[in-house]
Amino acid sequence: MQYLAAWYSLVVYLSFFTPLSKQYKKIAKSFKEGIFVLAFLPYLFASNFALDFELLKISVYFTVVIIFLRLAKYFPKNEFLFQFLAVLSLWLAIEFDWLPEVEGLLAAGVPVPLSALIGLLLLLFAFRIVYSLEDIGLSFALGFKDIAFAMIGVLAFAIIGLPIGIAINFLNFNFILPDIASLASGLIFGYLFVALAEEILFRGVIQNLFYTVFSNKFIALAMASIIFGLSHINNKTAGFSTPNWGFVLLATMAGFCYGGVYLKTKKVTAAAITHLFVNLIWLLFFAS
Repeated sequence: MQYLAAWYSLVVYLSFFTPLSKQYKKIAKSFKEGIFVLAFLPYLFASNFALDFELLKISVYFTVVIIFLRLAKYFPKNEFLFQFLAVLSLWLAIEFDWLPEVEGLLAAGVPVPLSALIGLLLLLFAFRIVYSLEDIGLSFALGFKDIAFAMIGVLAFAIIGLPIGIAINFLNFNFILPDIASLASGLIFGYLFVALAEEILFRGVIQNLFYTVFSNKFIALAMASIIFGLSHINNKTAGFSTPNWGFVLLATMAGFCYGGVYLKTKKVTAAAITHLFVNLIWLLFFAS
């Protein structure tokens, strides 16, 4: 069942980048929040439908998110507050490992971060299907300009972020050359499960939510970038204890680069390319 959980989650995740997502909207018109079952199924598969306390935990997780989103509809004057609380509760449960530990396998020895992936599916069904934001750029149809802007974002961080990181002694050169197989698998998994997932959350959802409130894309960019930076405050790095303000600073700057690419391309997939390459620079040249 671990294989089923992993492959089902991956297929549903990627289906949001295809016309199939329109079918989800048709289903949601009839079943409303019932469509969230599609995000819940991977947990049931991975846990072999076990009726235990862990099932209660993830049920509460889904319920809290749905209640906040319901309140956003019932109280339109406070819509942003409740939507943001929904995102916050959804994200913090993943950030602090409050969700049940379940394993999904694409193949023997090839795990996927299933709990985080379940949270991502809940986010996508919530904000793209049931409580729909405007198009958040879920498209792999990337043109030359999209790729060019993504690379400009990488260059911008390299020019501004790297010197600052070195100056504050956050970044220390430490070149690591992985083997080709590890690099290839790392790029694929790093793109789909780290870079793209985080860009959907921080740019696709959070940045768009702030834009609906302020109607100013630069304020929305700044707010999403600061929140992205703060999300790294508990990350441990050599020479920096938690709260890790060095990581917050560098991640905030990176967030401005990712968000800038998103503003220019309107695609989280392009921003995720920038995100992937910034992470790659870190892992190849500065990871300790």
